[in-house]
Amino acid sequence: MPKNLNQLPRIKESISFIYLEKCHIEQDNMAIAKVLNDGSRTPIPIANITCLLIGPGTTITHAAIKAISDCGCSVVWCGENGFRFYAYGRGETRSGKNLLIQARLCMDEKLHMKVVRKMYSIRFGDVSTNEMNLNQLRGIEGVRVKKAYANASKISGIPWKTRDLGIGKEWDTLKPLDQALIYSNKILYAVCSSVIVSLGLSTGLGFIHTGRSESFSYDIADLYKAETTIPASFEAVRIYNNNKGDLEFIVRQECRKAFHKNKLMKRIPKDIAELLNCVDDEDIESLNPASELWGTNGNAIKTGSWNLSKLISERDNDGSDGNAEC
Repeated sequence: MPKNLNQLPRIKESISFIYLEKCHIEQDNMAIAKVLNDGSRTPIPIANITCLLIGPGTTITHAAIKAISDCGCSVVWCGENGFRFYAYGRGETRSGKNLLIQARLCMDEKLHMKVVRKMYSIRFGDVSTNEMNLNQLRGIEGVRVKKAYANASKISGIPWKTRDLGIGKEWDTLKPLDQALIYSNKILYAVCSSVIVSLGLSTGLGFIHTGRSESFSYDIADLYKAETTIPASFEAVRIYNNNKGDLEFIVRQECRKAFHKNKLMKRIPKDIAELLNCVDDEDIESLNPASELWGTNGNAIKTGSWNLSKLISERDNDGSDGNAEC
């Protein structure tokens, strides 16, 4: 019996993400289970999770992937040290309506700029962006981010001047704070990607960022960094300096706290909906979410509207050779 996708938990009610590494993942009834080498099992309620991050040393069964997909949970395959992004699996949405709206906004210069202004408006709060050009918007954004770093530094007591990632630097030579920022931002990108995919949108059709398969994820993540990953990274380094331990693990804990505190899973879908609300109602209605076939005359043809026996009869009557135009 097909699963009714309407019965799935809403995104805002889901756990943002869970990270697994060095284990075996298999199906466990309608959920999945984490299995360690000693045979111990940990059931995971995958229907209540938005994004599953799979780290190195992990194997997963075909049945587990199917269960994850049926529950609308996105899967992100991460590389060594948890900061490489290899691939992700799709979410639950099957409609192309939202994607068509996103593409229309992205490709129309005036509508594109409307979305950009909305993005900066969300970041700036009460500051009006209507009379500002793109360079002015970027300048104000730069000042805002610097203030976020300075504030997080003051609260945590961790000194900060600037990020020093340096081209060609080895991972082990980076400062703990730079490592923490990379860890936390990658987690935020994965969470944003999972929500974007679940809403039937493309992670690649960005508005401020462009040219990357995750451009829209970067756009959305930038809305929340100042209140989530930046303070979480500074706090993680403070804890790490006092107690040592695993910096990556501490960063994940602090990110989870920050995401929960700021109600990220409730906000992302609402903010995306508001950002993409730049198309007239009549245009939206014309984007039929039903499956259709593209027609050369500009009119889409609904799938299933063809009567095969009637088509064959008409073909025989008009003497055609049976070659159909697709």
